[in-house]
Amino acid sequence: MTQSPRQKRHEKSQQVILDVAAKLIVENGYENLSLREVARQADYSPAALYEYFKSKEDILFVLSEQIGDQMLVLMNEVPASLPPLERIVQLGQVYIRFAVSNPSKFQLMNSLPSKRKSLDEPVSANSPYKLVLNAVSAAIKSGDIKRPKGIHAEEITYSLWALIHGASMLRLTNLRDFQADFEKIDQVAIKTFLKGLE
Repeated sequence: MTQSPRQKRHEKSQQVILDVAAKLIVENGYENLSLREVARQADYSPAALYEYFKSKEDILFVLSEQIGDQMLVLMNEVPASLPPLERIVQLGQVYIRFAVSNPSKFQLMNSLPSKRKSLDEPVSANSPYKLVLNAVSAAIKSGDIKRPKGIHAEEITYSLWALIHGASMLRLTNLRDFQADFEKIDQVAIKTFLKGLE
């Protein structure tokens, strides 16, 4: 369906607001984001801003989804043709690299609660987590991961996600000034986790 000129202008204006908000978050942190300052720098009145976003949370959610899309693009560059366990290792390393290269974006993306509220709800198709869940499911199907009795693919994926997310957060906080070959260390950590499931 073709967009009308008005719809295109609306989307362009919306993106201007998001770009200003993202810049302010990088400068001051997401917790200090002020809608009044976003409006001022985007050259809108505060009232006009509400035509595009009803709240600060709305802006943060849209930005979070955009950042997730950026991470997903990079993670999708990991070839699906790789052996299942190697693919999981590489997906984890891409996740960690993205976090270290984009600390403000990464922290924003992970600062908001998930819209998914239970295992009964489907994982969003455009979620980086979904990509890892699919990779774990493929490794179970191929026999590279032996799923313990009573344990589901998502429970394994959650544990793996906690590992790579935890490594990412350590790199951004306690270990941000620590000098080490983290590429190698992170790879060993993920491989050790997976080795326990072979």
